[in-house]
Amino acid sequence: MGERQGQEEAPVFERECAVYAFLLGYARRLVADIDDAQFADQPTPGVNHPAWLLGHLAISTDFAATKFGLAPCQPRSWFKDFSSGSFPRPDRASYPGKAELMAAYEAGHERVEKAALAATPEAMDQPHGLEIAGLKEALPTVGHLVVHLMTAHEASHLGHLSNWRRQKGLPFLF
Repeated sequence: MGERQGQEEAPVFERECAVYAFLLGYARRLVADIDDAQFADQPTPGVNHPAWLLGHLAISTDFAATKFGLAPCQPRSWFKDFSSGSFPRPDRASYPGKAELMAAYEAGHERVEKAALAATPEAMDQPHGLEIAGLKEALPTVGHLVVHLMTAHEASHLGHLSNWRRQKGLPFLF
């Protein structure tokens, strides 16, 4: 990004961090009126429920953090329970509580946002090294991958949560 006249250069991910903060606020609103006991309800068989979605987004913040050189901080067992390819179970007792899931998700958000605001263009222009079909071509650099995780990936899963709310008869928020 070019330097603005008379101003310091803006952080690499300034706009993305604004969207990321908006999405965190949206997530908070989406779960505010959901009782912890309902967090593993599946109104449609196999639907992603709030416990799985928040756990998945929490480990996604860990994954994004590693792209900024930070160590993962979520429990190792969460990667088995919430990774892509895992399936949400309708057993509430097999998932952490709402407060723990939200705390992990929010703390991860804070870590990623802080790292994103400190990121350098040079670091973000490096290849991410993932060999996932289509990902290397569509999102070739660390920066591309991080932008995806902070915006499109997060928004799509919050859309799942909004859909879950509608299936449960809860009001939409927009």
